[in-house]
Amino acid sequence: MAVLNNDQEVLLRKRKNADRKRIEKQEAARVLKEKAERKRLIPKSKFVRAETLALKNALSTIEKKRIENILKHENKKKVSSAKEVDPRLLFVIRITPQNKLQRIPEKALAVLKVMRLEEPNQGVFIKMSPAVETALKVVLPYIVVGTPSLASVRHLFQKRAEIPNTDSDSELPYTKLDNNDDVEKKFGDDLGFICIEDLILEVVSLGDHFKEVTRWLAPFLLKAPVKGWSAVQRIERIRYEEENKKAQTLAGHAKVDEIDIDAFLETQT
Repeated sequence: MAVLNNDQEVLLRKRKNADRKRIEKQEAARVLKEKAERKRLIPKSKFVRAETLALKNALSTIEKKRIENILKHENKKKVSSAKEVDPRLLFVIRITPQNKLQRIPEKALAVLKVMRLEEPNQGVFIKMSPAVETALKVVLPYIVVGTPSLASVRHLFQKRAEIPNTDSDSELPYTKLDNNDDVEKKFGDDLGFICIEDLILEVVSLGDHFKEVTRWLAPFLLKAPVKGWSAVQRIERIRYEEENKKAQTLAGHAKVDEIDIDAFLETQT
């Protein structure tokens, strides 16, 4: 049996102590990590001031009242007379509510979903009709709408047009519409459309197959007009929101206010 001298015994004890301390530190670190993970998974109860809750409820009540007034007014119009509406092309863009505390009512959310405007900065082409006019009034605080020029429509197709992705190897739901072959495969046999320009003209002219064409296209995803968080950009954001502030009314006979959609698109595309 080997006999250790004093120096070897001291060295061995130091190594054992170092190993023990290392293991203890690793165990303590593991316990702390588990505690932090459990704490992270527990939902945080954020403190909300009573004034904020009261304001949210007041805004929600006002918005519901606005929608009720619109629907009542539109129902009365149906009974009294059938109003003629100019069937013109419109481009509708969903925007972020001006008041961040305002909750969008279920009826307005349902209309936005039908229009396929499920996120801010999405836009779609629609054809004006009495039913569409009523729907636009319901969601008016959450959209901007206007009649686009041929140049704007063509620009949207060239830069932002997307269609359902048929590539099984890709996980993306949509792909960019950037060649005429896709158009011919989709509409060539049935409708005779063989190029992107055919789709543009069908949309602008509100042709017989307007619905098929616009439903095939994905909602146009636009860029926010003001980005960034620097001091200058914050000022630009505030100025932009003030200049584009929309007057809201509870009146049921409120009109659909259209904007210069071409100028608006220049800031977003």
